[in-house]
Formats: sequence, structure tokens, C-alpha cells
Amino acid sequence: KHYGVLAKLVFTDWVGCLLIWFFFSGIVWLYTKVNYLYMCKSMIPIWVNTIATNSSAGTIPITLNVTTERLKVPMSIASFSIPLGATINLTGAALYKTILAFFVAEIYGLQLTIDQILMVIIISTIMSIAAPGIPGGGIVTGAIFLNLLGLPMDLMGPIAGMYRLIDMSHTTVNVSGDVLGTMLVAKNENIWTGEDFSKTLV
Repeated sequence: KHYGVLAKLVFTDWVGCLLIWFFFSGIVWLYTKVNYLYMCKSMIPIWVNTIATNSSAGTIPITLNVTTERLKVPMSIASFSIPLGATINLTGAALYKTILAFFVAEIYGLQLTIDQILMVIIISTIMSIAAPGIPGGGIVTGAIFLNLLGLPMDLMGPIAGMYRLIDMSHTTVNVSGDVLGTMLVAKNENIWTGEDFSKTLV
């Protein structure tokens, strides 16, 4: 039974991260008019690195290179937003903690109240800010998160054993969000448009 729930945890986390990517990348595509297919292709080096290292901080040099050299976003914006995003823009981490709370409650047969659900959302959002951008950082913060909610922490042992599987998705969506946010800011400041990137494809 426990293995089945852990498998569901991994599956739900990956699906959630994919939905986050498609939602935010869709907004960027609509707002910047960037070539969506080639934008995804340009970000492959970032995704390879995040999957391999599970470190958003360690991916910063590659993220900066892709953002400025491939997507043609000015360094004046990217040099500020990318390092900042690696610290505070951890969407995947917030998703993971929210899913974690519900799955721990499910496996122990606990029913979360509306107040507890609101606390899950608020605390997971706050804890995702300034979370460590290192491999396995979510294991410690996940245990702290469950303790704050008064939920059992026993499952963090088995979760730690397979955490790398979900850390891949978290790190990838976190870093991707940094790039997408940078593109939105650059477009909003009228110093870059999707056409700037598309011109390099001709």
C-alpha cells in the first residue's frame, strides 16, 4: 500500500510540474509572441542540467547563457532576475510540499480541514521562498513542513529514498520559471520581444 501511495506521489508531482510549465509558458507565448517550439528547444541544455544535478543554483551559469545567447534577452535583465529567481521563485518546491501534505494525510487516513488546507497553501508558499537550491534540500524542508502542520513525519524516510525522482521535476520547473519570468519582465520593459529571438531562427 505504501509503495502505491509513493508511486502516486511521484506521478502527481510530475503531472503538476508539467501543468505549471504549460500554463506559464503559454502565458509567455501569448504575451511575447515568441516561437514556442524553438523556445523549448533552446531550453534543452537547462533541462538536461537540472535533471542531472537537481540544483537550481548550480544551473545558474547555463541558465544565464541560454537566456542571453539563445533567447536573446539582454544581460541587464537576466543577470538580476535569474540569480534572484533561483532563490525565491521555487514554484516546484511549493507544489511538492502541497502534494506531500495531502499524500501523508491519505496514507494515515487523516482528513484535512479547510483551515488546514489553507495553512498548507500558505506555509508551502512561504517555505518555497529562500529554500536551498541544492540537491535533496526538499527532504529537510519537507520534514519541517509536516511538523509545522502536525502531520506524521515517518514517511520522510521512504520519500528520501526516491526523492531524486521528484527533485528532477521540481528543479526543472523552478529554473524554467526563472527564464519565463525573465522573458516577461524584459518584454514588459520594452527592451526585448519574441521577435528578437525569432529573428535568429531565420
